[in-house]
Amino acid sequence: MTSPATTRESVSPLRPYRNRLIQGVAIISLTTVCASFAGLSFHLPQPVRHRSSVARGRILSADGVVLAGNGESGRVYPGGRLSGPMLGFMGKDGGLEGLEASQNGVLARGTDLHLTLDTRIETMAEGQLHSAIQAHQAQSGSVVVLDTATGQVLALASASSEDPTASAGSSPSNWRDRAAAGTFEPGSEMKALTVAAVIDQGLATPGTVLDTPMHRKLPGATIHDVVPHPAHLTTAGVLRYSSNVGISRLVERLGPQGLHDALKTFGIGQGVRAFAVPAATGRLNDWHRWGLLDAATNGFGQGITTTTLEFAAAFNTIANDGMYVAPSLLAGQQGTPHRVIQVTTARTVQHMLYRVVRDGIPQAARLPGYQLAGKTGTAQVVVNGRYSPDVYVSTFSAFFPAGHPRFTVSIMVRGAKVKYQGSELAAPLVRDIASELASLESLVPASPSSALASPLPFAQ
Repeated sequence: MTSPATTRESVSPLRPYRNRLIQGVAIISLTTVCASFAGLSFHLPQPVRHRSSVARGRILSADGVVLAGNGESGRVYPGGRLSGPMLGFMGKDGGLEGLEASQNGVLARGTDLHLTLDTRIETMAEGQLHSAIQAHQAQSGSVVVLDTATGQVLALASASSEDPTASAGSSPSNWRDRAAAGTFEPGSEMKALTVAAVIDQGLATPGTVLDTPMHRKLPGATIHDVVPHPAHLTTAGVLRYSSNVGISRLVERLGPQGLHDALKTFGIGQGVRAFAVPAATGRLNDWHRWGLLDAATNGFGQGITTTTLEFAAAFNTIANDGMYVAPSLLAGQQGTPHRVIQVTTARTVQHMLYRVVRDGIPQAARLPGYQLAGKTGTAQVVVNGRYSPDVYVSTFSAFFPAGHPRFTVSIMVRGAKVKYQGSELAAPLVRDIASELASLESLVPASPSSALASPLPFAQ
C-alpha cells in the first residue's frame, strides 16, 4: 500500500502569499489602465518629457510686428530674413546668435522683448542696402537709423552679397550683425568730429584761414588731398573740400592728447554700453604713442576704427545739439544723455555740414526741402597687414532736416568694385533712405526760403 505521504501533492507554505501578490499586480494594472482612459476621456494634461512648460518669449517691433515667435515645430520668424542678423537664431539648448543669444535668459522665461525698431524703416533700409550692394558689386554693408533726440534705433540693417541662409557656402561671418559688431576705418566722416572739437575748444572758427597745399610732408609720410581746392581754406572750407592737409593744421592746434580726449568723449573707441545685442568696440590707440602724423591720420579717420552703430551715436551728438545719448534697441531702456560740445558749437557744425552737402555734393546727396547735412568718407581696407589698393570702405553719416534734426543715418559699404567713393556710393544711398523716411513719416518739405540762414563767414 502506498503511503499517503507519497501519493498526495505537496503544498508550499508560500502559496497564499504568491496568490495575493498576483492579485495585487492585477489590481494595480487595472487601476493604471482606468486612469489612462480617464485622462484621455476628460483631456487631462499629460506631462511632456524634455520640453519646457513655459513658451519662449516673443520679439516684437515698436509697431507691433512679431519678429520672432513660436510655432508648432519650434521657433518661427514671420518676417523671413528681415532683421535676421539682429534677431539671430536658435540652437538645441537656446539662442546662438543675436538677440536670441544675448537675451536668452529673458526669452526663456517667457518674457516678450519689445524693441524700438520700426519694421517699415528697417524693411526700407535693408532693401536700399541690398540694392546698393548689388549695383556697386560690394561685399557687405550696414545701415543705422536713429531717432536724433532719443537715440532709439529705428533700423539696424546688415547685408552681404552672400546669402547667409545658404549653409553650404556661407561663412559664419555672414551671420554677424555688421551694424553693431563690424569694425572699420571710417575715413573722412571723422573730420566732422575733429572740426567740432577744435571749434568747441575755441581753437578755430568756421572762418579761420588755414594754409592748405594739396600735399604736406610730415615726419614719416606725406599726406595728400584728393579734391582740388585753393591754397588757403577756411575751417568751413576744410570740411567742404574734405582736406586732409587742412585737418592736419587743425589737429596741430588740438595736440595728440586733445584730439584723443575729444574723440573719446564722442564715444569713439568706447563701444555702445548696455546694448541689447553683442556690439564691438572701435579702436582708439593710446595718444602717448602718437606723433603729429598719427594724430593727423586719426583726425581724418585713418588708423582708427569704429562700428556703424558707434559712429552713428557719435555723429548724432552734433545733430542733438551737443548731447550724446547712447543708442537703445529695447523699449524703455534709454541711457542718460550727457553733454559733449556746447549748443552753439553743435549748431555751427550742423550748418557747416549742411553746406558740405549743398555746395560740395549736391548731385549725390542734396534732398530739396529737407536740408540733408552730413559728411562722406572713403577709406582703404587693411588686408593681410597692409592697406589694399583694391578694397575700400565707403561711408556717409547725415541728419535731417538740418534745421531741426529728427533722424540720424550712418551707413558703411565695404568692397565695392563699381564707384566706391563715398560721394558716389554712400551719399546717394543715404539720400534715398532719407527720402523714403520723409515719405514714411509724412514730413512736410520746407520752402526754399526757410533753408538754414548763414550768420557765419563761409568764404572759401
